[in-house]
Amino acid sequence: MVPTLFNLAFNAFLGWATFRPYTPVPLWFELRIWSDLLKPTIGGDVLGMLFFLPGLTCLIGTPLIKRAARLGKVERLRIAPEEHWLLRRMPRSLWVRAGFIGLACVVAFGPVSIGVLSFLGLTAWPLGAAVWFKGVYAGLLAALVTPPIALYALSLHESAPVPA
Repeated sequence: MVPTLFNLAFNAFLGWATFRPYTPVPLWFELRIWSDLLKPTIGGDVLGMLFFLPGLTCLIGTPLIKRAARLGKVERLRIAPEEHWLLRRMPRSLWVRAGFIGLACVVAFGPVSIGVLSFLGLTAWPLGAAVWFKGVYAGLLAALVTPPIALYALSLHESAPVPA
């Protein structure tokens, strides 16, 4: 719940700060001059969020979850990553795993998200709608990616002692 609510509030604020000078916020940029590439769009924001939110959740959350397990605040799972269908596909390196999860989210959810927005004909959004969309989308994405990241962090590794 905490990552979901945090990401909803934080990304809504970030959307307000980013989109405020560019209202209405377009779905995609119209390239008239090169500086148009620097203007924020809903589509670009969705694709960036799909990569960076899961990646940063992995980079920040994994050490925090492992520390909580080490201190006994949460219990480690009695399973090795190799024993679970999802965990066995994740790279062991934290940085590579963060990149892998981010890229997997872009590939899995990017075309669908952009396709739905395009299909609905939403070409430009007022500031309030863009801010709410960014916040809710980030909250839902955090709710989706946090459990597998936490599951991996809590799974037993060869170097970790089995909890009593």
